[in-house]
Amino acid sequence: MRIVSQFPYDELKVRLLLNNDDLSDLWCAEEDLNDFLKNNAKSYHDLMLGRTYLCIYKDKVVGFMTLSIDTIRAEIMQEEDKLKNIRIKSYPALKIARLAIDIKYERKGIGKFLVLIAIGKALELSRTVGCRLIIVDSKPDAILFYKKLEFKLMKEHQERSYPIMYFDLYPSFKSD
Repeated sequence: MRIVSQFPYDELKVRLLLNNDDLSDLWCAEEDLNDFLKNNAKSYHDLMLGRTYLCIYKDKVVGFMTLSIDTIRAEIMQEEDKLKNIRIKSYPALKIARLAIDIKYERKGIGKFLVLIAIGKALELSRTVGCRLIIVDSKPDAILFYKKLEFKLMKEHQERSYPIMYFDLYPSFKSD
């Protein structure tokens, strides 16, 4: 049995990816995520397509996430989450476009920590431009991870290779 220790969140730091960051030591289980971080993330910054945040533990990059803006068509939301008496075609969302943890640090709470950071950023956005959801095109092996964090599957997309999942900010964080 593998013993899993959680990182105290106060020992983890999150900051934007910089042009001079050395990412050679970070190795994620998914090759496409390694490729994105090392070959495309900085271009996404320059082209304003997404922002990549590094998670750092003791001066070592242990994970990352890339965030961008998106929308979700109202008709594919689960019925209980749809707004009543308001005509809306799509919901504004913050998208977790990429999220990965170094294989040496998996299953230690770092992914959950990054999702909590994304929730904070979405709440910040909702105060200035409106943001109702956090969405992710989940890899099949990450669906349970997101479900534990109260993300829901879009019913229409359950059979897709990367089904869309969402977290509705409003019920948990109603503003005063």
